[in-house]
This record gives sequence, structure tokens and C-alpha cells, in this order.
Amino acid sequence: MLFLLPSDLLEQLVVRRLSLSDCAAVSRSCRSGRILTYKTFVMAKRLCVLGFPCRDQCTLDHCNSSPRDNYVFMAAAPRFYPSLIHLTLRRYIDDSVVGCLIDLHHPVFSNLQSLSLHGCPNKHISCKGVNLLISVPNAFSCMKNLCLSNHSLKAKAALELAYFAEAMPNLKCIDLSHNEVNDVGFQKLAETQLEELQLRWTCVTTIPACTNLHMLDVRHSCIHSQGLCHLAIVAHCCTHLVEVRASHNCYTRGACTVLLNATFPRLRFVDLDHHDADLLDLCSARGLFLMILAP
Repeated sequence: MLFLLPSDLLEQLVVRRLSLSDCAAVSRSCRSGRILTYKTFVMAKRLCVLGFPCRDQCTLDHCNSSPRDNYVFMAAAPRFYPSLIHLTLRRYIDDSVVGCLIDLHHPVFSNLQSLSLHGCPNKHISCKGVNLLISVPNAFSCMKNLCLSNHSLKAKAALELAYFAEAMPNLKCIDLSHNEVNDVGFQKLAETQLEELQLRWTCVTTIPACTNLHMLDVRHSCIHSQGLCHLAIVAHCCTHLVEVRASHNCYTRGACTVLLNATFPRLRFVDLDHHDADLLDLCSARGLFLMILAP
């Protein structure tokens, strides 16, 4: 959870009646902040009632507790934050959440640019929910970033999202980390106009040609040596690829050498499993930066 205000002030505002000075302080903080949690959202509603609207807020980060809570939260939020452009929902995310989004899409989320729905092992969106989400692309015409992490989504859902991406010219990034996406879904997504694709902790084994991608993240997946070398073979097709994050996989050092020797038009940053001195020298000679990222 991200807190907009110091925790001690938050606790004071939650447990006792708001004073006029407290209201003014919270209002000023909300106007200058970028992240709003559920607790500060509740307080902001109180402030609006008292005449201190926080209408400059544009980001909501909500950890919900029930389907009904989802609907109430999403229906009320734009009333107080009409400039809402980022929405993050965590826990208990299932198909009912998608139903809420579709029911309320106009004009509530007409300016939404980033939507993140983070599931959990016992509550997540099914392929049916994905189909519902993409059934009305006009509902999210301004969306640039879509995150559907930890929903046990498989190849079919990835294929549906690829078709959705084609119908959404503004969509630039899809994050399907912590899902069961395989090479079939990966290849279809890589063929779209997406500029960023995140597939951490998935079942992909081979990296296909990435015509439009600028950044690819396949850490903690199942990329083997042949799968990494395949990217080197199709390097000439990856005309926009600048960054590849592929550490925590199961390829050999030799595969790293093959990749680093490939001729990529724009590749500059690579994150691999091997970082010895010879590979660092090879990166320098090729004009590449070998990154070492946190897991």
C-alpha cells in the first residue's frame, strides 16, 4: 500500500472527527499527490462533503474486499476524481470486476490510460472475463497500459488480447506476468503494434521476432538455449527493440554469446543470466549495456 499522508496523520483522521485544519491539510496533500489509496480515498470523500474537493487527483490504487465493494468504489471514484487516468485494483479480482468496468465505462473511465487488475491464487479473472473486457474496445479508447497479472491466463486469453491490441491503436503495453501464457500466445502478441510486453513468470520457451516491441521482459520464464538463439536469428526483424530482460531462465552461456553477436538495429540494453568478464567485453565491443536487475 502507498500512503499519500504520514501514517500517524492518517490514523488520526480515521479514528476521530475531522477538524477544519485537518481538512485543509488533507485537501492540499491530495491535490499535490499522484497516488491515492483506499483509506485516503475514504477521507477524500469526507473532504468533498465538507467542501474540500480533491479534483486534481488522477491515480487510484485500491485494495478491495468484495465484488460489491468493487462496484461502489468504481462508481463513486470519478465523482470525486473526474480526471482519473490510472486505476489499480488488487485482491479479489474476478470476472465481476470486469463486469463493473463495462457497466460503468461511459463516461466514468473515458479518460483511463492505465488499468491494472492484480489477481490472487484463489480469486482471478478467467478467459471469459478477458473476452468481456475486450468486447467493447471503445470503452477504453484512451488506454495505453493494461496489466492482468496473476490470473492463470493461458494461450487462448493471450490470443484474445492480441486481437484486442490490434483494435486499440493507443495501447502500447500489456503485462501478463504470473500467468500460464505459452509460445503461441507470445508470438501473437509480438506481432501487434505493442511497444512493451511483460511476460515474467510465464511458460514461454522461445523468443519470436518482435517487429514493433521496444522492451521485452521474459524473466523467470522457461527460455532455453534454442529459444534465446532464435531471437538472434530474427534479429534483423526486431527493428525497434531496445531492451531485452531475459534473466532467471535456463539457457547456457553459449546462447548468450550468440545473442550478443547478433546484429540488432537498435538493441542497447540486455539482462542475461551470465555476466563474466568476457561477456562484458563483448557487450562493450558491440555497444551494449549488460544489466544486472533485481529478481
